[in-house]
Amino acid sequence: VICDTAALDTLTDHYFADGCAEGIKYGLLADKELFDAFARGLNRRDMDDIVCRKLKLEERPADMTEWKALVDRIAKINQSVRIALVGKYVQLHDAYLSVIESLSHAGFYHDVEIHIDWVDAETLTADNLAEKLSAADGILVPGGFGERGIEGKILAIQYARENKVPFMGICLGMQMAAVEFARHVIGWEDANSAEFDKQTP
Repeated sequence: VICDTAALDTLTDHYFADGCAEGIKYGLLADKELFDAFARGLNRRDMDDIVCRKLKLEERPADMTEWKALVDRIAKINQSVRIALVGKYVQLHDAYLSVIESLSHAGFYHDVEIHIDWVDAETLTADNLAEKLSAADGILVPGGFGERGIEGKILAIQYARENKVPFMGICLGMQMAAVEFARHVIGWEDANSAEFDKQTP
């Protein structure tokens, strides 16, 4: 909507320089953190006004108070948490981009940096379970489609429950948590989702 090649030719270098300078000032190295600081450079160059004019919106000063507080908060983080993300698409991290960003921002709120251990649900077995998950402070099993990898997810969920590791299941992940509980706590050994087994008890 606001892409004006003439404006970009003359302004982009300035925006980039300002953003980088801000990032260096705060010692921000990760791309997402530099991006947060980069917004300050855009604001100083009145990019918010340019956007408002292009969209025919009322121009008013941008309130950057919360944004600046977020960047300052990120710069001071000195603790970390490891989350094992057990999924079937872990080779393509962008498949879980919304989950990754949610974890990151939850970390910002609690003043911790989130490190993700990518665990392939298809290769998870009883033999390598502890090796893959023992370093995790929490286990997250996200959504997915189809039967592939569900037994690995169930193993991860069982490990979390039995070892009292904080757990979160999203969509298929929570569905498999119900299956795991039915199998190993209630004793319904053949319990499954009707999505995968029409004859499930």
